[in-house]
Amino acid sequence: MFDSFVQQAQIILFEAIGDVVFLQLANLFKQASVLQAILANEQKSSQAQSQLENLRQLLFELSKSKPVDGKVWLTGVAAIVGSLSRLLNLGVLPSDATRDIRHAMAMIWSAAVLTDRVLTWYDDPKRAIHD
Repeated sequence: MFDSFVQQAQIILFEAIGDVVFLQLANLFKQASVLQAILANEQKSSQAQSQLENLRQLLFELSKSKPVDGKVWLTGVAAIVGSLSRLLNLGVLPSDATRDIRHAMAMIWSAAVLTDRVLTWYDDPKRAIHD
């Protein structure tokens, strides 16, 4: 019974984190100024396009994973943060969008690290809570 409760809480937590952060990112990339900045730099435009395609694929894969599988979800989040970081390092995005994206990355990375610690504790057979 306790395992079922924890599993449901984990699913709700993962979905809430994803909804907040990924919606924020989606709204940032919808802005015309962000897209114009990417297209304006011809030299880095193909690199940015590659990172955006990679990001889209990572988000799609994460959306197919079950939030109940914490390690898979956390690995997916880490890959997304890495892809976003590479995109930001290209320097093609406006500074305000870069700041907002870095903030969203920090939120999701922090949530992923904390969640991983909770899952590691929960999976430990020596934990203090028993069924």
